[in-house]
Amino acid sequence: MCRRTPLCRKFAPIPTATGRPALRHHVPVAGESEVMSTPSRRPLPLRSPSAPRRPLRRLWRVVPLVLACAVAAAQPGQPGSRFYEDALSRFERKDHAGAIVQLKNALSADPRNLAAQVLLGRALLATGDMIQAEVALNEALRQGVNRAEVVVPLAESLLGQGKPQALQGDPRFAADGLPQEVRYRLMLLVSSAEADLGDGRAALQTLMAARALAPDQLESWLQEVPIRIRSRQLREAEQAAARAVALDARSARARYLQGSVAHATGRLDAALAAYAQALQIEPTQQDALLSRAGIFLDQGRIDDAAKDIAVLRQSHASDPRAAYLEALVLERRGDARGARSALSRVTDLLDPAPMEFYRYRPQMLILGGLAHHGLGQFEKAKPYLEAAQRQQPTSPAAKVLAHIQINDGNHDPATETLEAKLQGNPRDAQAYVLLAGAHQARGRAARAVQILSDAQKRHDTPALRGALGLALVSVGRGAEALPHLEQAVKADPKQVQAARTLGDLYLQRRDPARARTV
Repeated sequence: MCRRTPLCRKFAPIPTATGRPALRHHVPVAGESEVMSTPSRRPLPLRSPSAPRRPLRRLWRVVPLVLACAVAAAQPGQPGSRFYEDALSRFERKDHAGAIVQLKNALSADPRNLAAQVLLGRALLATGDMIQAEVALNEALRQGVNRAEVVVPLAESLLGQGKPQALQGDPRFAADGLPQEVRYRLMLLVSSAEADLGDGRAALQTLMAARALAPDQLESWLQEVPIRIRSRQLREAEQAAARAVALDARSARARYLQGSVAHATGRLDAALAAYAQALQIEPTQQDALLSRAGIFLDQGRIDDAAKDIAVLRQSHASDPRAAYLEALVLERRGDARGARSALSRVTDLLDPAPMEFYRYRPQMLILGGLAHHGLGQFEKAKPYLEAAQRQQPTSPAAKVLAHIQINDGNHDPATETLEAKLQGNPRDAQAYVLLAGAHQARGRAARAVQILSDAQKRHDTPALRGALGLALVSVGRGAEALPHLEQAVKADPKQVQAARTLGDLYLQRRDPARARTV
């Protein structure tokens, strides 16, 4: 696994635009990871700015079948009515699995029961079965149910399958002609889809149009934060997070997003304080636990990280990010077997889904690549890392991919991968070392020396000095290499290869005392 990449950059604070839990829809960074949840179904007081405040009727939270589907709702004495009534009761008690069984019974008795068809789609959506939810909701549309009844859950099912492109240009998802509260929620989902597709400008435009319908609703402010972070508009992200907290100081999500902005700007103490506030409100808040555990690991606070990961394992057992963090904790405690077992859980959670499913989920792509790489399964790691690199050429995953490409002898693709990585982060010492290694493997030793020399002048680190010294030795310039190797080993005695080479140079100079010391 890539040990030199700070976890806070892998897992936080770049939340996904929708923040869908990454394996539930399918499993939410603030990085990546670093990851806004799908807009909740809480009642929304939708009104024009001049209208008096009055809460929206609470029918939105309950399945609104009494509206467009009222005529089709099963009546006593009709086939399947008893099954439908029991299913509705189960659905309201959140017994979604039981509701699905009874709804299928109701539809078996009466295939034209539109109320049962719509409720089946919602129940499947609640269990995370996005594909079958889409099938059920499309069938309801085909049979003539009012579009307003199904357009929001249908959009949720497509986003949950990793198909944000399906919401674009489809007349089913046109906002015109829908009730105001439905239009608001649909526009939030369309904005999420646009953000997933990398069109931050369109995502913000759609989001602002939705906000005009309900300016004082929390959801649009929550959704703005990750879009702004992705676009590196950190001041605007901080303002949106502050507005969300002002609207609802008891929102764990709002507190988490405040921490995400601080995390993205390197203010780790402020990030930890915000995450703690989020967890005080909601002790199992998924993103806050993940992000805080990542910071704890970067700070060497292994026991604190382990506590957060234990909560995650209990409350979000199907989240592969928790398993990956657990692998890092176990590795740092010296439990290599336990670490491999945790990495295997990551791949077991991710591999069953087709790669297309993760196309717009770069955090999951990176995670799959890192987990397979940590298990030594380089061929399985490559498709994850290549897809992630296409989505985010400057992510830390590019270095892992380049390492695999170099090992495979694909040096030219490795140089392209690393040069794209360095365009986004020109101070990444490890990327320069890998790039120089790729050139050296191709017989371009002088080019490798030049790359490391230029990088060391711009950003002096022990790793760069050590690599530069080794490169100089490889072209027969041992006298020039000596001071670089000495400074590198003095600053970082763990640079074993540089230390061995330095010892050899001392022996060549008939200085065994210094060689023994090294």
